[in-house]
Amino acid sequence: MESNDATFTVSESGEDAWGLAVSRLKKTHADLREIIEALGEGAYDWGGSGHAPGEEVMSLILHDAYHTGQIVLVRKLQGSWPSKRSFG
Repeated sequence: MESNDATFTVSESGEDAWGLAVSRLKKTHADLREIIEALGEGAYDWGGSGHAPGEEVMSLILHDAYHTGQIVLVRKLQGSWPSKRSFG
């Protein structure tokens, strides 16, 4: 399994590097989705020490949501976030 640095560090700039970073993120999220789908009943019940597997997944989701919010805020402050969006 790769580390966060190996997965998310972008050492080059340009369209190709950006495309690779986006592809890695999409693959990471697809892998996470498979893990979530495989969680069975009781994924949030944990009799041992530490956290239940479901809690770890929720932590990752909250982490991503937090950073997505940061990106949106920075883009809005820069004026690089469109004021109107079309999803048609």
